[in-house]
Amino acid sequence: MLPYGVVFIALLGLALLVRSLGVLRAFREPIRQMFSRVRIESITWGMLLAPILASIAVWVWFSPRWDVTMQTQVAYITFMLGTWLTLSLAMFLLYLLYRLEQKPSVAMLSSPVLIIPLVAYFSPFQRFFGVFGTYPHVAIPCGLVMFLVGVLVIFEIRREILAPAPDH
Repeated sequence: MLPYGVVFIALLGLALLVRSLGVLRAFREPIRQMFSRVRIESITWGMLLAPILASIAVWVWFSPRWDVTMQTQVAYITFMLGTWLTLSLAMFLLYLLYRLEQKPSVAMLSSPVLIIPLVAYFSPFQRFFGVFGTYPHVAIPCGLVMFLVGVLVIFEIRREILAPAPDH
């Protein structure tokens, strides 16, 4: 049952992140004044590419050393990719509020509080294998959902902040 609980916590953290996106609409203009268009583009592309490149590097580096099935390796990479991206996005939204001198909502604070322990605990592969070793089929969809929703969140950030200002 533990793998299912971990997946529930991960997806709950993701849902809270998505719920926090309203901050972009509420503070669109101050965010635009704080960061240039080029800076927002580079930050969002970096958030998208960095986890993918890190996952590829981990795969290439550790794949010959892992004495586990390919499915378990894929489970580890996808789960960590999804959790790292979710954490990065949650911290970025908190950073925006900090810079705007605004207090974050409980939902916005809860997302990283749920995801940080997962990233910290499961980063060593042995711990991940201890929990998901016989359940890799549970971690793969969770990681993929987290990654795909994270990509959609990045494009939502880009759409909200980089879109032309509405005419009044």
